[in-house]
Amino acid sequence: MLNAVEATDHSDAYQMATASTGGTHVPSAPGLVERAELDRAFGIDRTVSQDKALANVDARLRATRDALFERGGYVGNATTRQHVKWLMENRMQRLVTAEAVAQAQEALAAYTLQNDPRLPVPDPAESVELTVIVRINPDNCFVQADSYWTSESVSGAFEKIKLRFQGVAPTRPEQLRQDFANVCTNLEEVMNAVQDGSDSKEGLLSGERGACAIHFRHAVFERLNDENGYTEDDMKMPAMYRMDGWPVSSREARLALQDIRDTHRPRPLPAYDMHGALIPPTDYTKMLRGALAIVRFNVVAYTFGKPPKHRQTFCADVTYVRVLVPPTAPSLPVSPRKRRVHARDPFAALLEVPNKTPRVGGEGGLEMHAQPCRHRVYEWS
Repeated sequence: MLNAVEATDHSDAYQMATASTGGTHVPSAPGLVERAELDRAFGIDRTVSQDKALANVDARLRATRDALFERGGYVGNATTRQHVKWLMENRMQRLVTAEAVAQAQEALAAYTLQNDPRLPVPDPAESVELTVIVRINPDNCFVQADSYWTSESVSGAFEKIKLRFQGVAPTRPEQLRQDFANVCTNLEEVMNAVQDGSDSKEGLLSGERGACAIHFRHAVFERLNDENGYTEDDMKMPAMYRMDGWPVSSREARLALQDIRDTHRPRPLPAYDMHGALIPPTDYTKMLRGALAIVRFNVVAYTFGKPPKHRQTFCADVTYVRVLVPPTAPSLPVSPRKRRVHARDPFAALLEVPNKTPRVGGEGGLEMHAQPCRHRVYEWS
């Protein structure tokens, strides 16, 4: 059963049907349909008014946005870009915070002074996690667990496949739409601050500001090593989260999966539904395509070529997804088996017109005369 918010995205057929009755109750009569029957046919629950339901959802989304705004890392906040910087690592640059760089430098200095070979070398500064609220573009969401890989795929070897999707401006509330415009502006400023900047920048953003889109990616597999082997908790998860049961869509992909089962392990997308449950790899497309979601990500920049003819590619690697509003009907088509079947057509009233019968008469031969309507006429209140 859909709630009143989801009801607003249903087809025009329902609106046309209710318009024919003036949106009011229709007395029971042969060939006429009550609004309740239409509600049942479309799976709509009207226990809460649509306006009130939308207002409640908007209020919750604004509260979530405010919490992210205060937490830090929210790209809709212009001050976020003042706390980040690019860290050069060979020909790649990572976006980090100035605070993380300072902490890494202090740890390295302490390690050097201790001069103890038994101590581990400190880790470098961690990449900053940026946060946005976006609508996952249903026309640019490619998150099938095996990326529909074939041996002729442009992505290359099977172990290098990536899930990709595009984040666009939320449709409501207005505050989130305004934030998204700020997000695009702030990301542009961050890209322009990269070291040895190039005039040719690509990968992270597309479109003009009025129709800006953010491109996200997630590597499906990682090479096994001493630090990322399966843990006890991993073994308690269903098989689909491991190489033994990772979902694939073809025999060719299944064979490729078997070839790397001893050298790689899957990296399930850290995506959660609106109730906080981890989304299974088999449901990525169904649960994410068209959803309004929080997305957290790291940003890296790759440099190709040498200045001044070099170009730079920016990538947003997903670290977390949380659905706030699930996909609407066009993204989640209802199975025909779940639709209620009526003994008689519930929309018969829409098709009924006054009967017309021909009779012979007049100089021209046949004439058409409308017969009186045999259906009861009601006065709408």
